[in-house]
Amino acid sequence: MRKADLVLLHPPSIFDFRERPRLWGPINDLVPSTHIFEMYPLGFVSLASQLGCRGYNVRIINLALKMLRSKKFEVERYLKGLKTEVFGIDLHWLPHVHGSIELARKLKEIHPDVPIIFGGISSTYYYREILEKVDAVDYVLLGDSTEMPMVKLMEELNNGRKFQEVPNLAWRSEGKIKVNPLSYVPEDLRDFKLDYGVLFKASHRFPTLTDPLPYDDFIDHPIMPVIVQKGCRYNCATCGGSRYSYDKFMNRQRVAFRSPEEILDDILTIEEMRSPCFICGDLLGLGRRRMERTLNLIKQERIDVPVIFEMFTPAPRWYFEAISSSVDRFSAEISPESGDEAVRRVQGRKYSDSALYKTINHAFEKGCEKFDVFFMIGLSGETRESLDNTMAMCQRLIDMDKKGRIFPFIAPYAPFLDPGSLAFDYPEHYGFKSHCRSLMDHYNLLDSSVSWKDFLSYETTSFSKDDIVDATYACALRLAEMKGRAGIFDEEQLKTLKHRINISQETMSELERRGDKKGFLDSEAIKDIFTGTDDSVVSDRSELRWLSKPKLLRYLALLKFHVKNL
Repeated sequence: MRKADLVLLHPPSIFDFRERPRLWGPINDLVPSTHIFEMYPLGFVSLASQLGCRGYNVRIINLALKMLRSKKFEVERYLKGLKTEVFGIDLHWLPHVHGSIELARKLKEIHPDVPIIFGGISSTYYYREILEKVDAVDYVLLGDSTEMPMVKLMEELNNGRKFQEVPNLAWRSEGKIKVNPLSYVPEDLRDFKLDYGVLFKASHRFPTLTDPLPYDDFIDHPIMPVIVQKGCRYNCATCGGSRYSYDKFMNRQRVAFRSPEEILDDILTIEEMRSPCFICGDLLGLGRRRMERTLNLIKQERIDVPVIFEMFTPAPRWYFEAISSSVDRFSAEISPESGDEAVRRVQGRKYSDSALYKTINHAFEKGCEKFDVFFMIGLSGETRESLDNTMAMCQRLIDMDKKGRIFPFIAPYAPFLDPGSLAFDYPEHYGFKSHCRSLMDHYNLLDSSVSWKDFLSYETTSFSKDDIVDATYACALRLAEMKGRAGIFDEEQLKTLKHRINISQETMSELERRGDKKGFLDSEAIKDIFTGTDDSVVSDRSELRWLSKPKLLRYLALLKFHVKNL
C-alpha cells in the first residue's frame, strides 16, 4: 500500500460499541447516520482539497462505517496496516469523545512515532484538557477553519518544526502546553473547498473506494451538503455554533459567507453525482443581493437534482418565488424546536406561530415538494403543558396540507448540552442542571452508560432524565398516530414504528427494574428482540429521504465521476 502524507480518521461515537450492546434509543433519529454517528465532518473534505492541490497524499477513512458494516472487521489489524506520516482525528461533535480518545490511544500504541492531530469545535473548546489528559494526542488545531494552519503544520512537521509559527495550534513542548494565537479566522471562505473529486483521486492511490463514504445508507439514499457560511448571527441557547460560541471560543466576530460562485460550484459537483443537494445555512442570511445572485447562477445552470433549503427564520413569499424560478424541484426545512412561543423565544427563535404557518403556505404556493419541521424535547422552560402545545402544532401542521407534504418530527435534545453554548456555560440561568462539565466527564458518561437515558448529560428544572425519556416515547406515539390518521404512514409503517417505540420503552423499563443492566443487555434474548430496531426509534427513516434519480442512474453517475477524477 502506498504511504500517505496524512490519514484522516473518523471514529464511532463509542469505540467498543460492537462489544457492549446498548439501548441507543432515538439519539440519531433526525440525522442520516446511525446511532454511532458515522458521518464525518465536511472539514475532512476541505482539508483534503487544500492539501491535495499542494501535492500531499491525503486519505479519508470512515473507520466508524467500517466497524458498523462488519462485525468481522479487525480494527487493530487494520490500523497496523496504515502507512502515513501523520494521523488526523476529528473531535468536532462531542458525542465522539469516547471514540476519538480511544482511537488516538490505539493508534499511538501501534504507531508510537506518528504524530496525531485533533481538530473540530469540541477539540477547540477542550484543547487544554485534551493535551493534559490524553497523552496520545500531540497537536490540536483550533477554530472553525484549519485548512491553512494544517498546511503550515504539515510543512513544519516535514521540515522546520517551528511550531510557534503555526496559527491556531496548541501543542506540548518540554512538558508544557503551548498555544499560538487563534489568528486564522478568514473573513472570506476561498480556502474552504469541497472538492469531492479528491475522494476519488485518493481511491485511485489507495485500496478502496468505500473508505470515504460519509454514512451507511449513502449509496442508496445520498444527500450532500453545500456550506453557505461559517459563524452565525443567532444566539440559540443550546447551540454550540451560536454567535456567542463563535465569538468567545473560535474568535469569529462576524459571519463569513461563501461567494455565489463557490456555492454554485459545489452544487454542480453534487449534480454530477446525481445526489439531492442540501443547502446548509439560510440563504436569506447572505443578504438579498447576494442571495438573488446565487439563485440566478443556479437558474442559469438548470440544476437537475432536488435542492433542500435550510431556514433559520420564517421567510417572505418573494423568497420562494426566487427559489421556484431557479430550481425545478425544491424542499425546505425549519426548526422552531417548540410549538410554544415562550419556550421558542428562550431558545433564541423569536418568531410567532402565525409567521411559521405563513412561511409554509408561501412555500407550497410556489411549488415546494416537502416541508420538514423539527421539534425537541428537553428544552429550557419546557413543561408538559408546552409539550402539549408542540403536539397541537404538529397536528395543525399535518392538517394544513391534505397531500401529506408537511413532516413534523420530534426527538430528545440528546445526548449532551453543547459545550460552548449559552446553556452549557450558564446552565442555571437557562434552566438546566448540567451533570458533565469536563471532557473526561463526557467520556466517562459514554463509557459507563447502557441506555440513552444514561447518555443524557443534563436535566431541566422541569424535566428529570426520566421525564425526558417518558415524554419522548409518549410524544413519538402521539405523532405516529397523527401521521397514520392523515395517511402519511400506511398501516404497515405505523405498525412497525409503534412496535419500535414500544420495544424501546419496554426495554428501558426492564433495564430500570433489573439491577444488573449490562448483564441484561448482553443476554441473547435482548439481542434478538432488538435486531433491526436500533437504527430509528421515534421516526420512520423514509421520512427524512428526498427523491433522487433511480439507483442505476446514480451508480452510473458515480462511476463516471470516479473515472473523470482519476
